[in-house]
Amino acid sequence: YDGAINTLGSLPLYIYNHFGNNAYANALARIEYMAVCLDVDVVVLDHITALAAGLLGVKDSKELDERQMMDQVMKDLRSISTRTGVHIDVVSQLKKTMKSYEEGSHISIEDIRGSGSLSSVPNTIIALERNRQDPDHFTSNCTAIRVLKNRLNGKCGVATGLWYNHNSSRMEEVNVKIQEVEGQMKTVFRKKS
Repeated sequence: YDGAINTLGSLPLYIYNHFGNNAYANALARIEYMAVCLDVDVVVLDHITALAAGLLGVKDSKELDERQMMDQVMKDLRSISTRTGVHIDVVSQLKKTMKSYEEGSHISIEDIRGSGSLSSVPNTIIALERNRQDPDHFTSNCTAIRVLKNRLNGKCGVATGLWYNHNSSRMEEVNVKIQEVEGQMKTVFRKKS
């Protein structure tokens, strides 16, 4: 633990908890401050719904519904990114549907909860898929990394797989492919040799 704390303390890593009573404008100002004054290259916003909820306290936005709030957040984040050059990764929730995500259902762009701006504004959308309920211990600890949108070169689909190694507490890359198993498409993982 002490070694991890020392390592993290020596990294150019800044953590800001925007959840709770922190005003929306304050959270955006912090992101811009980190980008401009602290030379932060990448911001991870976890999660966008919590930031959008901060709009509820903004005078001119009390009449906005969830979709409109998400549109405003994405517009403001895109503006900060364009102005400062900072890369912003946004974590988003999935819609409640008939799909069983915790059992490895494949995620599509339409599954992202919120407004259309969550799928139209970003340059890249990446989904993490995992079957936590699989009876096979190896498979239940594997995650497929699926690219849903890629403005850079258009390549989409399963990019790679990661396995959580409980012995080392690290993620390790594994081979992954989608194949038909008993009449259904299934994500299959294999350790790299």
